[in-house]
Amino acid sequence: HDFYFYHIHKLFHSSSYLYKFHRLHHTHIKTCPWDALFASLPENIILNIFPVFVLPIIFGINLQYLYIWTLGSTLISVITHSNFKFTKHTRHHMIFNINYGSIGLFDIIYNL
Repeated sequence: HDFYFYHIHKLFHSSSYLYKFHRLHHTHIKTCPWDALFASLPENIILNIFPVFVLPIIFGINLQYLYIWTLGSTLISVITHSNFKFTKHTRHHMIFNINYGSIGLFDIIYNL
């Protein structure tokens, strides 16, 4: 999930066309848990619904694991948008060109 989310999220920032859809999500610089899903419909489909529901179904994930996967993905998104000081994503909403990942793994790998 972090691999997909990091690269697609960065693409939303790199493309002026895609950023039109992503701009709504960056309305709030100081984030709150509701900002996890505060996004345009195309962005919600591409960045939230597809990696959380569609990809696991394509790969044949068991229904019970899908529930756990959905809960975990939602909790991670809510926590990263809760404006806690330990979440790097809070800085992303202030600076925009850093911390694209959901859990930060690829931010570390790419040193952003």
